[in-house]
Amino acid sequence: MKNIRHLLIAATIMVSGEAFAQADVTNHGGGFGYYLGWNANALQNLEIRHDGDFPIQFWTSGDFRGLINEKVTYGSLNGFPNIPADGFNLITPNDGFLHQASKGPFSRLHLAEGGEDLNAQEWGYRPWQRNGITFTGNGDQGYIGHKYKDKDVTDMVIQWSDNPGTWKGDRMRFLFTSGYNPSATTGMNSAEGLEGMRLFPSEHDEIFVGVGDFYAGGDDPTERLDVRTGRVRIRKLPTDPEAATLDQYMVVDNTGVVKWRHLPSVSSCSSGWSLQGNNAVTAFNGNPCPPQDANYVGMGTPLSGFTLPVNSPPSFYTTKVNVLNNNFNTGMLSKTTRSTTGENFGVMTDVTGSSYLNAGIEVNVHGYSPYTRGIRVKGTSKNLEPMAQALIVRDSQGATKGSYPKVTD
Repeated sequence: MKNIRHLLIAATIMVSGEAFAQADVTNHGGGFGYYLGWNANALQNLEIRHDGDFPIQFWTSGDFRGLINEKVTYGSLNGFPNIPADGFNLITPNDGFLHQASKGPFSRLHLAEGGEDLNAQEWGYRPWQRNGITFTGNGDQGYIGHKYKDKDVTDMVIQWSDNPGTWKGDRMRFLFTSGYNPSATTGMNSAEGLEGMRLFPSEHDEIFVGVGDFYAGGDDPTERLDVRTGRVRIRKLPTDPEAATLDQYMVVDNTGVVKWRHLPSVSSCSSGWSLQGNNAVTAFNGNPCPPQDANYVGMGTPLSGFTLPVNSPPSFYTTKVNVLNNNFNTGMLSKTTRSTTGENFGVMTDVTGSSYLNAGIEVNVHGYSPYTRGIRVKGTSKNLEPMAQALIVRDSQGATKGSYPKVTD
């Protein structure tokens, strides 16, 4: 009876109070219905606790799986002293991490690869990696979580690292996957997945951002922003006032790299050309860009110091367009191709004047060949009456001529 009374007292303490000692249940046989905990009638919390300065460890199949830190401060971690690590959690396949790490878990939750090789890398660790998830494995380290700054000022951080002196190997990549297709080598159905973006540490102080599937292309971004495929769209252009005094323009080379160059500023209009819709115009009254209405346009010659051809008429000085040709057999070429019906003209002149002489075209030809012609006309037509020249004259004056040839030799 005395022993039974002691057993009843112990059972009462287990049900209605807190148990402070570790319970070791052995030889219970296992099987359905066996568990460690409270049944539905227990009116108190189930506690897994150790009130000493020791961590709580978790094991399955005889292998270490994880732990929860006690109240502890690491003497140093990656060279940083006095790192508080109270309650940090470690999840890992075995105790390989503990054999490699100088300390326990690095942050609130630490996921470590198992095995005995390079799964406790500390080089990327920083003391602000506290309230987040640390990843170590394959000789590398990363962290996702908070980075505290001032009070109520917190950054959300995605961090990754590499070994000292080999900063070019590891990338931050964003991958999308769908149903697996064994025949797909790239894209969302491949084993690799579809890459949308990657960040590539090219140098100590530069990270190149690439948009697109660089895995499929077999390369890395080579500029601070590199769009591998597709186009760039700006949905809303700036509405700031026009920067008319700036003279640096963005240009693109043959490889698609954006660069800049100097061009004349919009206000100076030193090119002499202005736009009316999509039409380039110059030398008219009110032109915002010089030349104005009183100025000339020259092609093939500078208008300053211009040497006139022999026997040029005085009117040559005041022509609106001057064309000088020294290297080609044709000074100007007009070619008109128009399939619609109606009247088509290669060259049209419209002259209005009240002077003694008004001419649509004046021709001065200087040559020493027996085949020198003022005008040579060739007519080719599929009609019944092809004509090399057609003269139509409408005049109310007394002296009206369809043709007035004059030959001086």
